[in-house]
Amino acid sequence: MPINREYISNAEARKLHREWAEWCERTGTLWSRLCEKAGYSTSIRGVVFHQNKGMLGQTRDDFQQAIAENPDGIRRPNDVRRDLLSEEDTAVLSGKVAAYLDRTGTSKERFSIAVGRESCGLDRLLINPTRISAASARRYERVMKNHPDGLPVEVEHKPSEAEMIEARRFEAERLRNERFARLNAEHQQRYGKPIGRAVWEMAA
Repeated sequence: MPINREYISNAEARKLHREWAEWCERTGTLWSRLCEKAGYSTSIRGVVFHQNKGMLGQTRDDFQQAIAENPDGIRRPNDVRRDLLSEEDTAVLSGKVAAYLDRTGTSKERFSIAVGRESCGLDRLLINPTRISAASARRYERVMKNHPDGLPVEVEHKPSEAEMIEARRFEAERLRNERFARLNAEHQQRYGKPIGRAVWEMAA
């Protein structure tokens, strides 16, 4: 069959994705399972919601066909569904996090590290929030509760002169051992026996 190259706008694509998300919620289907059945990567949702792009009519047709062929959902025995916040609760959390960062002066990078998420995940929550898992939301809330005045800036450790000397000594020893291992392998291959340590010490 020919590919349906009809272009679907971002607004219409968002509407379709919300309908598919509701179907997944209603039938207990993981988003990854629906994407697998339709033949697409799970990142297709990010293209619509975070890159603000539309999609081809073929994409819509493939997802609609996957849903039509599996009206009761697509499930496997080991599938585990994540509890997701509603869109309204996600928007509220986004506002709380933005206000916290602004009030305390905490950097997004520092906050992301404390929460245990990639900084791009925080950017999505702040810029164009889509539903996140309840577990992720609890981590955000916990960090803000435990650090009401913000997260301290980590001061980069500057090594002492003794530590720098020790580091150089360690690196020299590592390179020396690597060289011995290489020479020993060559000697073993050429003469059928390992190189004598005394010979190596003299060569060093």
